Amino acid sequence: MPTIALDSDTVQALRQHRAQQDKDRKEWENAWVETGRVFTKENGEMLHPANVTRRFIELYEEIDLPPVRLHDLRNGAATLAHAAGADLKDIQEMLGHSSITHHGRQVHEPAPRSGPGDRRGRSPARPARPRHLRKHRPRSGARARRRGASRPGVRAG
Repeated sequence: MPTIALDSDTVQALRQHRAQQDKDRKEWENAWVETGRVFTKENGEMLHPANVTRRFIELYEEIDLPPVRLHDLRNGAATLAHAAGADLKDIQEMLGHSSITHHGRQVHEPAPRSGPGDRRGRSPARPARPRHLRKHRPRSGARARRRGASRPGVRAG
């Protein structure tokens, strides 16, 4: 199991969480589900990933942060570790990747900012919405026609 460095506040929070989990385990007695996970439901069952994601979205919206996927935080942490001088092999182990080549595609040098926006000229106050959170728009144009849609006003058939 990989070892990660944690600050003292995080260690304290995890110790408190474990103490609460031990209390829950005693209360649930034989109904406790032992998963070996750190974060679980009150009875020890695994958390459903969709519920974790939903709660994460609620939290970042509550404090007016721009939308981000949980997985992007993982890649962001790897990028920050790399920028701080961590070796790619150490970052690979930290993330549990089997190959350093997979990890090398995920770590990026932070892009230098040329002005108030990012390299695409976006304002930091109005970031692009992640693809998985964008509303679906019907396809149009050549790409849609290749998939069987017809031009407006032209009947198929």
